[in-house]
Amino acid sequence: MTGSLFDTVDGRVRALLTDSEIAPGSLAAWATDWEALVAQAEAQRVAQLLYERLRSADRLRELPVPAVARLARDHYRWAYRNLQTLHTLERLLTALAGCTSRVVLLKGAGLLASVYASPALRPLDDVDILILPQELAPALRCVEALGYERERGELFAGAPLSVTPYVEMFRRGYFPERIELHHHWLGVRAELGRHVAMADVCGRAVPVAIGAAEGVAAGAA
Repeated sequence: MTGSLFDTVDGRVRALLTDSEIAPGSLAAWATDWEALVAQAEAQRVAQLLYERLRSADRLRELPVPAVARLARDHYRWAYRNLQTLHTLERLLTALAGCTSRVVLLKGAGLLASVYASPALRPLDDVDILILPQELAPALRCVEALGYERERGELFAGAPLSVTPYVEMFRRGYFPERIELHHHWLGVRAELGRHVAMADVCGRAVPVAIGAAEGVAAGAA
């Protein structure tokens, strides 16, 4: 590894995540940098990925013990939290199947269900779900029946459909469970989101299974 990219903490974090040709035993030479490297990985929310990459390559033995402990803590913290989130998602998908015709998982939830091999590898702070605009009202009633509350009240009747592209909801618990119920594509304003055909989104979606529940995740297939 040569070049200015690897002379910075950020560059070394990226190298560890992407460079498969780091010489065996060379990580020990970074001993004085590991506290800063782990802190940078935590700040970028990739510490759990770094732990998994080094573990699968059998390189953790080259790191100082405190660095391994910090990386492992982040990895297993997200594994535990995301397992709780996936349980929440299974419950949501099962309930929504009874009141909507199509549910698409977006962003982190979709990626976790369709791309990542382990629930630890993609931090999730909330769950993003896309539904048909005309099914927003029954979907809201369905989600509220599970104990979720709206994050904020409506500015006026019908505001979620005419102004905002999603409704933020939360459920009180050990981990506050938060969902964003989208009725238009991602975070674009409602009038712009109407130009994205739901049929096209669903046509590119990838089938996924969350526990016993089935759904689809937004994809580029």
